[in-house]
Amino acid sequence: MNLTALAAAVAFAIGLTIGAGATGSHYRHKIAELESQRIEREAAIASAVMETKLAQIQQIHGALDAAQKQTIQARADADAASAANGRLRKSLAEYRAKHANATASAGQGEPGSDPIGVLAELLGRMGEAGERISRFADEVKIAGAACEAAR
Repeated sequence: MNLTALAAAVAFAIGLTIGAGATGSHYRHKIAELESQRIEREAAIASAVMETKLAQIQQIHGALDAAQKQTIQARADADAASAANGRLRKSLAEYRAKHANATASAGQGEPGSDPIGVLAELLGRMGEAGERISRFADEVKIAGAACEAAR
């Protein structure tokens, strides 16, 4: 009987070993499958994040390009306004030179007053102030629009 018990114990041990090996193989396969799924999920998440960031970067580049075009146009408009202001000052200076004797001989106003000169100076200062304000306002407007578009 001893031999039978020993044979039964050996058979049980062999069965247990085979079963444990099969179970271990099964779980190793499941663990590898889960690891593979985890890697795929992480890759999908990373890809989605990259696509989102790329879309944001493209949106920012688009906003910056639009802002640059608007800035170029605003500067061209400001330069045109400045040139028009310069032409107006030149016209007033010519008018002033042409009619300087008529104003002095008319005897109107205070002695030595030059109403055309005052007008020219006033318009010149207003034009310069307007240019500065306009350029600043354009820059602020364009920058704000670019920031809103980049959101």
